[in-house]
Amino acid sequence: MLTPEQMRETETVVHAYGQTIALVCGEDATDYPALVFPISLLPYPKKVIEKALLDAASHIQDEGMLKDLKDVAPYLKNFINDDEANRRNEIFKSKKSSAARTGNGPVLASDPAQPPVARQLFSWLQNNPLVERITSLLRRNQH
Repeated sequence: MLTPEQMRETETVVHAYGQTIALVCGEDATDYPALVFPISLLPYPKKVIEKALLDAASHIQDEGMLKDLKDVAPYLKNFINDDEANRRNEIFKSKKSSAARTGNGPVLASDPAQPPVARQLFSWLQNNPLVERITSLLRRNQH
């Protein structure tokens, strides 16, 4: 059982992580076409976020909110070393740019040539209203 202070800390971490996910999957999505993100964007260390998501999930009664937490937890692995994330995203951008110049169309994360985790995340983002759900969750937590 979490103390009231621990619950506030958990909510703070989950809220900050939700804002980060909304940012990288929303307005900054074009900056991360490879669907990997610099770890420096995380508001807390991965382990702290992972623990907060697990703690929150064990104390939430609302099924929708619980599903949201379970959906976002596995994607912490997409936050990787900054240099590696930037390298992968630049490669993806150059492939996309090259494809546009040659008329071969855009390169998508759903392309079979992309790593399985990128295809999985791309599919998940397309098939789940993550940003809307997190925004709703964050709004509810602010009131």
